[in-house]
This record gives sequence, C-alpha cells and structure tokens, in this order.
Amino acid sequence: QWYNWPVSQWAARVKYNLIPEIFTQVGVYEYNPENLERGKGFNLSTDGSKGAIIPAEVVWTPKLGERKLPGEYRAGYYYSTADSKILDGVTPQEIQTKTDHHQGGWIVAKQQLTAQQDDISRGLSGFVNLTLHDAKTNEKTDIQNIGLVYKGAMDARPKDEIAFGIARIHMNYDALGDRSEEIDAEIYYGLHATNWLTIRPNLQYVRHVGAYRNGESVWVGGIKFNTSF
Repeated sequence: QWYNWPVSQWAARVKYNLIPEIFTQVGVYEYNPENLERGKGFNLSTDGSKGAIIPAEVVWTPKLGERKLPGEYRAGYYYSTADSKILDGVTPQEIQTKTDHHQGGWIVAKQQLTAQQDDISRGLSGFVNLTLHDAKTNEKTDIQNIGLVYKGAMDARPKDEIAFGIARIHMNYDALGDRSEEIDAEIYYGLHATNWLTIRPNLQYVRHVGAYRNGESVWVGGIKFNTSF
C-alpha cells in the first residue's frame, strides 16, 4: 500500500517544532492502486482510492559533543484505513474473505561519529533502522538495517565516500510457511566525479533470495549514477 518513486499519490503533511532540535509531524497518503497502471502515470483523480496511510513521528536532530556532530533520531507509527487481507490465524479459505488494517512502527538513528581533521563535512557516520509490522496482515513482520559510511577518507578526494551495510527482512512464517528471512549486505564506493555526478559501484551479497527457507544465495555487482541539476 506504500508507493515509492516514480509512483505518486496525493498527500498532505503537518509539522510542528516543539523546540529547534525536536519536531513532530503527521501525514496522510492516499492509497490508490490505479496509480500503478501504465496509462495513469500522471493521475490527479482520486477515483479508485481505497483509503489512506497515516504516519506520525517524533524527530530529534541534535548536534553532539564539542564538535557539534549532527545526528537524526526518529520514532514513528503508521496506520492504514484501507482494507487488507488477514494472513495470520485464519484458514486459506478465510484469507480471501476476512480483512483488517495494516499498522506498524519504526525507529531510525543516524549519527556522525567522527570528524576528519576538524572538518565535520568529512568523517565516519553510522545508522540503524528498525521497523515492526503487525503479523496479522503483513507478509513482512520486521526489518533491520545497520551500516557505516565514511566520507572524505582521502584528502585528495574529500567528497568521496565508502559505505558498508547489512539488512535483514523477516517474513510472516505463520502465513507463509515456506519463507523465513533474507539477509542482504552491500559495500560501495561513491566517486564524486563532479558537483553534479556521483558514480557508485557496489558489491552485494544476498542470502536466501526472496526469503525462501531453501532459497539460493547470490553475489551481485552493480553501478549507480547519481545526478544533480
């Protein structure tokens, strides 16, 4: 029910600053499956809307230590008003008829840990993402990501970065008995070629592709181009 770019939907957000370092926000995002259709890439109509996803969160953006290293910490919850099939605790026949609503929460922490020669635009940063989804209606019950990013390790390349991360996706075992979890790991180097182009080759390892309990494990090589105009 949640769409990422390039699929779009109507949305609204309200944000309120409690103090300069802490704010809260709540959003409403339309859930309209028709936006996935090839002929509706620019669809302004709400015809076909099935409900809305409502996320809310609290965000703390401190600057820690003597060097005022920036961080970002988030805690949130979401609820969907759209009907979804119940997957857990029902028979295969009942899955087609019984419905409930998606809900879940998340915790996100990102913090710069060091500065390179007192330059806070360079240094080591870490991140942790944790999400939890209700097992009653979701195929995925929980997801965890953790990683490190180092920007400007070399004086000659102050805007390059190297990063390593690991992710775990856990499936709803009770509803999907042949699937358990998938583990993903990636290392990349981001080459800041110009102010408008970053080239990022990467190497990935995926254990149990698709979270199938007896699924294969693969190595994947890739390259990504980021442009800014």
